[in-house]
Amino acid sequence: MSFKVITIDGPSGSGKSSSAKALAEKLNFCHINSGMIYRALAYKLLWLKVDIESSIKVTEELLENLGKDLNFENNNNSLVVLFKNKNLDHELYSQKVEKAVAKVSNLIWIRKIAKSIQQRFSQKMNIVIDGRDCGTAVFPNADVKFFLTADLSIRAQRIFNRMLESEPSEMPLLEELIGQVAARDEKDATRSISPLKMAEDAILIDNSNLNKKETIELLLEKIKEKNI
Repeated sequence: MSFKVITIDGPSGSGKSSSAKALAEKLNFCHINSGMIYRALAYKLLWLKVDIESSIKVTEELLENLGKDLNFENNNNSLVVLFKNKNLDHELYSQKVEKAVAKVSNLIWIRKIAKSIQQRFSQKMNIVIDGRDCGTAVFPNADVKFFLTADLSIRAQRIFNRMLESEPSEMPLLEELIGQVAARDEKDATRSISPLKMAEDAILIDNSNLNKKETIELLLEKIKEKNI
């Protein structure tokens, strides 16, 4: 049996994760947040006390220990990460993991592991997956590919609003955040391993002037055109 794959790539603040989640709910597909997979691998490396600041020696023992007791499962059409049967939902977004994942996600061997995990889901169920290289490196033959973006200032404002809700005591100035988002864009687009770029056959969606509902409606319209 062949399962459907819809990818949504895009830069920070484009709304790709929230859009992918809402789209998956509409289609009754499983939503895979690829960032959670990288965060889980970073979390496990920290738990193993691996020094990610220096060159990591990749051994069979490390690879075995990395996967031990770490499970990625579908729960009500959403990805959940379990370590020793404990849901890591909150732990994956700690400051330690946030800092670690930026380094870990650039390692070739980590990206290969993450790619394998993502592809494993597509062999079992219909998925909507979001990330930065899902339509290019992970699922080049996806049924529908989207590249979601918005103006830099608008994306920075969205991130600013999210931070205001979750971490109001650690707020940067909006002008500073715009610079940080621009720097992240440049880093993502120019990295040597799986850079952020739009797949040639992806559908470009600029949601600068769209709210979440309007964005989802547009995505559904494009999917309908593809007869998915």
